[in-house]
Amino acid sequence: MGSRAGSGPMVVPSVVEARPPGVACVAVELPGHGSSSGCRGHVDDWAQYARAVDLSVEYAKRRFGPVVVWGSSMGGLLALDLACRSFVPVVASAPMLSLPVGPFVRGLLKAAAWVTPTTAITINPHAQPPCHGVCTLGWLASAANACADFDPRKLRGGPLLLQIASNDPLVRVDDMRDLATRAPPPSPRLEIYDEAGHEPFRLNDRRTVRGAYLRHITAFVDANLPGSR
Repeated sequence: MGSRAGSGPMVVPSVVEARPPGVACVAVELPGHGSSSGCRGHVDDWAQYARAVDLSVEYAKRRFGPVVVWGSSMGGLLALDLACRSFVPVVASAPMLSLPVGPFVRGLLKAAAWVTPTTAITINPHAQPPCHGVCTLGWLASAANACADFDPRKLRGGPLLLQIASNDPLVRVDDMRDLATRAPPPSPRLEIYDEAGHEPFRLNDRRTVRGAYLRHITAFVDANLPGSR
């Protein structure tokens, strides 16, 4: 599962590169993102994404057997949400956990989204933190609540690999360390990469970083997917 900006064209080649022999890949582009249908960058209810994830996982299980779920950015948050209700092995790469939105601003967003939920917001890619593409007020309100509501203590204890760049502008490394510390046993594996951007699989990151990032995913799949080789 790719990021909010619809990074499918970059995610899929990386998934194919990272998979061990004998593993099939199912790419998921969430409603309103990438090539999926729906209002661009919009969701009426965050639970719509959870339902889309559940349906995709069930489809993959029926067609291919056991699965490992890899999510990046927004997809990473949804992968963690899946890990709170399932023992499916999960890789959460730079999961969207650090939207700097407090309760007061969340209340304002909720009110604005109630009035005009599908109003699009084009976010300046040069702003800090950078967040590319278009989202709606409804998406922003839902995303802020989803970030605030995530509780690592609700993780079911299934296999979990966390990946984060040391200088990620969108996800705080301390938040990832806190997640790994507060998660129930067995503790998730946390990998931190130097000199990488928000999503190290992107081709413009240093090859050495990207290579390590994908090797860790391959090793995780090998360890948690029966018959992967």
